[in-house]
Amino acid sequence: MLQLLQDAAEILPAVRETELIEVTTRDRPGTPDDLPLLGPVPGAEHVVVSTGYHRHGILLSAWAAQRTADLIDGVPPSRATVAHLHAVRPERFTPGRTGGGPPARTALSAVPALEEAR
Repeated sequence: MLQLLQDAAEILPAVRETELIEVTTRDRPGTPDDLPLLGPVPGAEHVVVSTGYHRHGILLSAWAAQRTADLIDGVPPSRATVAHLHAVRPERFTPGRTGGGPPARTALSAVPALEEAR
């Protein structure tokens, strides 16, 4: 925690003048294949989920935020984005769905930021 505060103070010196009141840690949810879940929820396509980023969350935050906003706003994905969204589709863990079941571990390369983080 101290190292994080020191790093933050280098960027924003005013951090040194603040009071640390509480520190809380939580689990970072992940998936069996280390890919996040991003897309419509199976059976409730009007609900969009964006979770399961585990330790890659900060690396994928901008990408995930833009894809999530595009899905909510109905913006058609680019050709490259279609492949990325397919790799992280929530229904891949839903038994009985077309294309269901966990993808091969090589699917990690479908999301470049995740491949770099590896």
